[in-house]
Amino acid sequence: MTTGDGKKVKQLGKQFQRLTTDDNDSALHEMRRLVMLKFEQNSVLKKLLITTAPATLEEHTSDDFWGTANGTCYEETSNQLGKILMEVRLILSSHNNDDNDTDSAKI
Repeated sequence: MTTGDGKKVKQLGKQFQRLTTDDNDSALHEMRRLVMLKFEQNSVLKKLLITTAPATLEEHTSDDFWGTANGTCYEETSNQLGKILMEVRLILSSHNNDDNDTDSAKI
């Protein structure tokens, strides 16, 4: 099944439960991959994400795995999307610094 409707995809995703640690690991791996692609492919979003440093990023949704259950859950296993965004930000900012070093070396 394919759909371009984000709302529909989210509704479909809620029908599935992550039952094991392997399920969580697979979901986290795929989310990291997709978030990295999103920001690598959009220079405007990449710059915006980098400018959020050093702030702690929080996915403020009702979900207590990807987010913080609307700010009520701060367990080690919560806010996974916020943690992924901060990881991607660190990677992209270090790549951005490498690019700047290369540019200034060319001058």
